[in-house]
Amino acid sequence: MKTFGKGATCLLASIGLLGGAAAIPAQASASLEPQPSSTTHTGYVRDCLTQVDAYNASQGRNVSHDECKTTVTTQLDASAPVTVAEVRAASGLSASEKRSLVAAATAGAVQSRHWSQFTTGGAYTRTQNGTMFFNGSEVWVTEVRHGYQGSHNCFTNYTVEVNISDRACNESGALNFRVMNSIWNVNLNGTPITYDASMQATVRANGSIEGFGATIG
Repeated sequence: MKTFGKGATCLLASIGLLGGAAAIPAQASASLEPQPSSTTHTGYVRDCLTQVDAYNASQGRNVSHDECKTTVTTQLDASAPVTVAEVRAASGLSASEKRSLVAAATAGAVQSRHWSQFTTGGAYTRTQNGTMFFNGSEVWVTEVRHGYQGSHNCFTNYTVEVNISDRACNESGALNFRVMNSIWNVNLNGTPITYDASMQATVRANGSIEGFGATIG
């Protein structure tokens, strides 16, 4: 088995077709999206806004709404085909499985892409990232499929006068899409203001990605 991936240690992750003949979708490579992409969305965490307003009213304080502002950026690197050399170097596969994978690699049916999603809050930055594999009809991340396994990582990059605690780092979905989730808790130092925030990215079998923070708007 060959494992691909970048980033911090995975906190939580979860998602074959190995047999005599690998299924190679017709014209698979033509349907894949090869170019890198990036999208950005800015909003406010509603629960944070509610708590800030209540705290300011009861304590006579002036905590800024900027503490609740989040900017979510979702990025996808250019795709890279799984090469015949990589298939032949993979361990834990039978001779027939390797023959099937070599055929798929030769046809350009299996490709990989590194994906990243960043949330920048008022005083912190969170990241979820990893590697996906796809072939036009299937996409997989942390499950071993066709002899390959991607990755999913969730971590905090930095904090300034806030406490961040991890809540979840997981995935769900079906054969042709995977929903990648990162959930964390934010506490503003010196205040009772604490709330959950999250981001969500969906990777698809054509090699694309989409998603904004699930709790902002």
